[in-house]
Amino acid sequence: MTILFISHSDNWHIVNLLVSLSHFTFEIAVLNCANLSPFRSELKPIGRGAMSEIYTMKDKNGSQFIIKSVEYVKLEKDSNVPQNEKNNFRVQRDLGEAIKEYCISKLCSVLEIGPKVLQQFGFDLVIFSHSVEFTL
Repeated sequence: MTILFISHSDNWHIVNLLVSLSHFTFEIAVLNCANLSPFRSELKPIGRGAMSEIYTMKDKNGSQFIIKSVEYVKLEKDSNVPQNEKNNFRVQRDLGEAIKEYCISKLCSVLEIGPKVLQQFGFDLVIFSHSVEFTL
């Protein structure tokens, strides 16, 4: 997988990426938020996977949609890597995995072999201080 920056806002809150995954290319709009995800504190997950939690919500029209939330994983404390490097490493790793998972979900959606990927909040991915989220 190759990720290229296309553009960003002056404060880096909005980033557009070009992602190449095998023979497919995706343009992804990312919103970068500095706060915690409101969904993790206000909703109970309906499911959990190895790296993510699933939440359900309704939009203003009453249609139900899913939020997939990938939380950053903490490294073990006994590692010799300085704390700031550990955090940067995990954020990059989880963000890359979340981008890859989003692209695979988007491809399955287009081929109609998976759930439809939505831009419920106007962006493909929303990055919070402790999680990366997208909607299905």
